[in-house]
Amino acid sequence: MIRSIAFLALLLLVPARGLAAPEAPRLLASTPAEVRVEVPFGAPLWRTETLDDRTYRYPVWDGLDETADPGEPRLPSRLVRVVVPPEGTVRIEARAAAARRVADVRFPPAPTWRPADDPGDFLRRDERSRVGTLEEGAGYAAVGSGPRAVLRSVGVERGVRVALVEVYPATWDAASRAAEIAATVELAVRVDGARVPATGRPRPDTVGDALLRHTVVNPDDARAWRALDAAQLAG
Repeated sequence: MIRSIAFLALLLLVPARGLAAPEAPRLLASTPAEVRVEVPFGAPLWRTETLDDRTYRYPVWDGLDETADPGEPRLPSRLVRVVVPPEGTVRIEARAAAARRVADVRFPPAPTWRPADDPGDFLRRDERSRVGTLEEGAGYAAVGSGPRAVLRSVGVERGVRVALVEVYPATWDAASRAAEIAATVELAVRVDGARVPATGRPRPDTVGDALLRHTVVNPDDARAWRALDAAQLAG
């Protein structure tokens, strides 16, 4: 078991040969009510491995995260950050473009971590010496074809509201072992009741603008949609 986990850890650290990192998301259109983004993934490579007498065959993309609760299938994804107006309810819609259905797909589960029996165990997750086991959890077999994207959070950074969206190039049904693989996902971030500052101009934020320019898909909206602070509204 430990050897299998160690082998899996090495696979996660070494990029798959022949893979190029996906292109950056592209802004298609932007209004206060809707921001549309194209999220390219490209073609994956396929990996087949046997871990603890179970064979897994699944797609991999370089540069993508593989996050899941312990025992749940590790589905690859990428995070997309979108500036939205300071007021309004945020919701998302996503659809796959150029998608194809692939049979006989099985994603490995995320490791389940437990305290090590021996502090000298080979594989450690942190300084408390924990080791992992590959066990398909109770919910593994019940996984159905999930959403193409999930709104993870909406927060404020230096006066700018930012939506964090997790986008999946593959959806998977555990019962049929069929996956739908998308080369591109078209994402729409919609804001119901969107309102932008109507009066005054936000104080310049050179540092904030520079940070957002490299971390969001629509940095030019940050300046126009930055919320006014109380001092500006009063004076």
